Amino acid sequence: MLVSVTADGKKIVTLTTTGPSNYTTGGFKVIIPELQRILALNVDIKVNQKDDNIVYALDYDYSGNTITFKAYKIDVTATAPSPWLEVSDGKNLSGILINIIAIGV
Repeated sequence: MLVSVTADGKKIVTLTTTGPSNYTTGGFKVIIPELQRILALNVDIKVNQKDDNIVYALDYDYSGNTITFKAYKIDVTATAPSPWLEVSDGKNLSGILINIIAIGV
């Protein structure tokens, strides 16, 4: 949702989205249709995925008007050191709620 336009013409957009119900290895994409190019970005994980014995983390990168989120998990009951692994194809991550603020053109 377009919130405002700065004096120099940059758009400020907010967006709330969830993780995918069917994760694909390599990440999931969120497109900000109001922008052609993201110049600055703030991502806030409002609600994280909650599965017994597993902790999740998201990394993200952006290009153009698209943010790519890559999801990782760690089993907190595994013998240390337990590695962070990318989430498997097909995993339901719809329990994740992401707030996004983007500035762009």
